[in-house]
Amino acid sequence: MRSLLWFLPDSMMPVLVVVLAIGLIVGIIKPRALWLLLSTILVILLAGPFVESLFAGLPGLVSLAVLAVLGWVLFRWMISAVLGEEAAGHVIGTFAVRALSGLVRLIFLPFRLVFWFTGALLRRLVGGV
Repeated sequence: MRSLLWFLPDSMMPVLVVVLAIGLIVGIIKPRALWLLLSTILVILLAGPFVESLFAGLPGLVSLAVLAVLGWVLFRWMISAVLGEEAAGHVIGTFAVRALSGLVRLIFLPFRLVFWFTGALLRRLVGGV
């Protein structure tokens, strides 16, 4: 799935097939790579309507979760393209730890606010600062 073919619109696929054929004629692309790319294009074109109807029926929160996972995958792909696979693993790991830490802080935020308001109220009643 590390291919830019997935992001091309369907109307660009015939142009891509022509470019691949010219690449085969000139000798830039080997026949095995051509068949792999053509089969990928065929899968994209055949799976497109099914994937679209699947996502059209999903609830909004599930679509947001899928979008978040897709963003996560694209972010990792970009980092691995720039820095390499192992560095991308470190970056994603650090990002995941910070995201989970922030999520835990967000979960406990109501308790922290209650304790802060209680402490402020007690300080005012006792006559402290």
